[in-house]
Amino acid sequence: MVFFISYKIKCLTSNIFFRIMILFEMQVKKMARIGREIRILSKRIARCVENLNTLRELKDCTGNNGWILLYLYDHASSHVSQKEIENSFGITRSTTSLVLSLMEKKSLIERYTDPLDSRSKKIFLTEKGKSMVVKIRRELSEFEQHLVLGFTEEELLTFHSFLERLNDNIKEVSHD
Repeated sequence: MVFFISYKIKCLTSNIFFRIMILFEMQVKKMARIGREIRILSKRIARCVENLNTLRELKDCTGNNGWILLYLYDHASSHVSQKEIENSFGITRSTTSLVLSLMEKKSLIERYTDPLDSRSKKIFLTEKGKSMVVKIRRELSEFEQHLVLGFTEEELLTFHSFLERLNDNIKEVSHD
């Protein structure tokens, strides 16, 4: 009888352990999908932003150009450097240089050598760049309103806190 009870307990515990392992595996698979889901969503948003009418007006301009224009506009008083663009957007020096050169050719920005540090370039919006910002802001506002349809204010605040935590976690791993 003791053997039978012992056998039943052993079967029961191994069954519970097996179920816990299955649940754990399911959680791991869900976690692995988060990165994929974020990537898919990011690509979809990028395609929508790149199709903004304002950016299509400027041939060869991408959604990143629009974000950079907005950043320059919002930080105009601090005289943004090329290095700040690299850090703020998580892009390499060569990519930043290429993007800014294209924007300069389109007369959206002007770059000047920093008088205090000849290695640093300061970036300023031109009048054309400033007028593009107004149009881009309007279109982005409409797009973002559509993007968050059906979310409560509380859900959006929670979502933003999740994004901040994910970003912090990535910074720890990537050593940026």
